[in-house]
Formats: sequence, C-alpha cells, structure tokens
Amino acid sequence: MVTVGVISLALGCVFLYIYKTRIRTMEDSPGTLPEAAPPTGDLTIENVRPGAVIHLDAVGVKSESFDAQITARHLHESDSERWTELAADRGGSTIYLTLERDDELSVTVTLAQPGVRALGKTAGVPDTDLGQLTDGRTLTYEGTTYTPLEHGHAIFYRDYNEQKPQEYEYWEFEDDDEEQFLTLVLWEDGTVEASHSVDLNPSFITVYSQS
Repeated sequence: MVTVGVISLALGCVFLYIYKTRIRTMEDSPGTLPEAAPPTGDLTIENVRPGAVIHLDAVGVKSESFDAQITARHLHESDSERWTELAADRGGSTIYLTLERDDELSVTVTLAQPGVRALGKTAGVPDTDLGQLTDGRTLTYEGTTYTPLEHGHAIFYRDYNEQKPQEYEYWEFEDDDEEQFLTLVLWEDGTVEASHSVDLNPSFITVYSQS
C-alpha cells in the first residue's frame, strides 16, 4: 500500500507540473491560442458567407434559374435600419442580393447596372443634378416606367467592417406592380451608380453550403 501511495503522489506531482507549465506557456504566448470557430447556423441565405453556393429559382420577369457562389458580404445602415448585401458570381457576371428583415425576410436581386446617363435622360435630369429626381419625376428602363419610392442617406460597410464607413445618398423607384426597382446611388466622391433589381421570394433560394 505504501508503494502504491508513493507512486500516486509522484504521478500527481508530474501532472501538476505539466499543467502549470502548459498554462504558463499559453499566457506567455497568447498568439498560439486557437482561433475562435467560425459562426455556425442553419443553411439559410442569412447565414451564408463568402464561398457559399446557392441556387435561385424564378428570378425576374424571365423566371431565370441558376447557381451562384457568394463572393462578399456587406452591411448597409440607415437610421435604425440595417440590411445585408451579398455579392455573388453566377458564372461570368456578378449579381447582388439585398436581405432585409422586419417581421419577415425580404430579398431583392440586382441583375443589371444600367447606364446612369441613359436613365437620367429619360427623366430630363442630367447625372450631375440628381437632386431633381426628388420632385416626382419618373424613370424608364427597358420599356417600364418607374415612379419615386424612397430617397435618403445611408452608410455602407464593406465586408461588415464598421470601422470604415462610406456614406451615400440614394433614390429608389418602383414599377406599377411593385416588383421591380431602379436605384441610383451618389457616393461621397461624386460617383453615381444605378441598379435594376427584382423581388424574390426567399423560398426560391436553396443554400447548398454556408461558406
């Protein structure tokens, strides 16, 4: 019994020494600690990260269906509202998905970025004076007329980096069916961008992988 007790005491001392040595090494070298695991969750469009593969059905007036791979995830903010923008490669071209949740999730898909000057001419507004779009003028794109819906200011955070905000002003227009939208964005540096987007039922999105 004495021999067993001595052996147990000796092993206990060895394990205690190893434990203290491990703790001291980790404190001296915090950079060696394992990184936090990436976020996990259900296979939903709100949880995807760059690298994820998705499938879209019944997109736009042509009811297109295609796969796409997520390439970037950005954040937008306007007052108390926040929404996510996903960039995705559909094979040779880039689309953008805007995700906004109120009571339910709403999704719009940007399929085209028409020339700003062409849109401005349809309303008789030069691209250097977009402020005139707030007086109720309409825009026409591919034979469809769009009426003013919303005008405001927002902040863009590329890659969700809230340390580098980019402010912009936007004008949004909708068609009579409230299913297609034209958006004009004026960035701080004077750059103007336009986009054509359509509503998409979230149930028409299949997520194959999260990232």
